[in-house]
Amino acid sequence: MQIKPSSYFLMLILLFTGAVIGSSLTFRYFESALLPLIIGGLVFILGSFELWRELAAGKAAPRTGDEPDVKRSKIGSTLAWLLGFAGAVYLAGFLITVPLYLLSYLRWRKRSWPTAIAVAAFTTIAIYGIFEIGFRAELWKGLIFS
Repeated sequence: MQIKPSSYFLMLILLFTGAVIGSSLTFRYFESALLPLIIGGLVFILGSFELWRELAAGKAAPRTGDEPDVKRSKIGSTLAWLLGFAGAVYLAGFLITVPLYLLSYLRWRKRSWPTAIAVAAFTTIAIYGIFEIGFRAELWKGLIFS
């Protein structure tokens, strides 16, 4: 069995989320620990499942000559999207950035307008319902709107 580089990255994510979960258990108030426990727990479960799938798949796929360039371009575009999202959240807040980000990303990935609008709307409503109404946690409104 050969371990792929993505498996090492998943192991790093699992270590990090384990540390987040462990440190959140030391919080004085349960309300403070709830969000890191939920998010960290979900990431840990999903990461564990993906690591299990990768390790169960067996050998790594044979490498071709142009593979590193393709991976670099995918990593670069993914990093650009993530940094753009983080910057937009910092400036405009979650409830404005999430639908705009999802709409633009899904259109960039060649999804139809109805699909992109439905996913953006559903996700924004779910985030608002879960965090603002359910947890009574005020989401970041951004520098522009605060």
